[in-house]
Amino acid sequence: GHPPVFFCLLVDKKMEEGGEDPLWSRVKDFATFPATPASRQALLEAAPLSAIAEMLADSAKTDLVCRCLAKAVGEGQDEQGVATLTSEEGMQLLRKGMEHPAKTVGVTCVNLMKGMAASSVGLETLVESGLLKRVGEALGDSRLAVANAAANMLVHAAGQQGGAEAVFGCVG
Repeated sequence: GHPPVFFCLLVDKKMEEGGEDPLWSRVKDFATFPATPASRQALLEAAPLSAIAEMLADSAKTDLVCRCLAKAVGEGQDEQGVATLTSEEGMQLLRKGMEHPAKTVGVTCVNLMKGMAASSVGLETLVESGLLKRVGEALGDSRLAVANAAANMLVHAAGQQGGAEAVFGCVG
């Protein structure tokens, strides 16, 4: 016969308390050590962005998770990073991150978008997805760190090819 459900719950609980979540261990290690293109790819294969993003719900993990995310996508500054961020999962992460109560998360997402804005594909995606507009709205964020990051991001985006029109279209 099957063990009663209660028993299963107990076993699960035990595992959570005793052992560390292997995904969290990976995220922590990745956040701690220098990243390479290969380690970035390995991380994202083991832990999709959505799984890493779910860890943001735990406020004790926020800072490390943010560091991990930024490194996993190379701060959004290279082709590999832009490709990851412009994927559906990447877009979801950025949208959710912009609504996250922790300022670290908001700042991280804005900075990743700042990296993306340097690539024409990245900038285009930010405009079409409405995320650039969301950064424009963040200028009025009560969390100064987020508002500052947003201002820096928009200035940076405006300096890119075709960026000025995009930025003024959003903010104007």
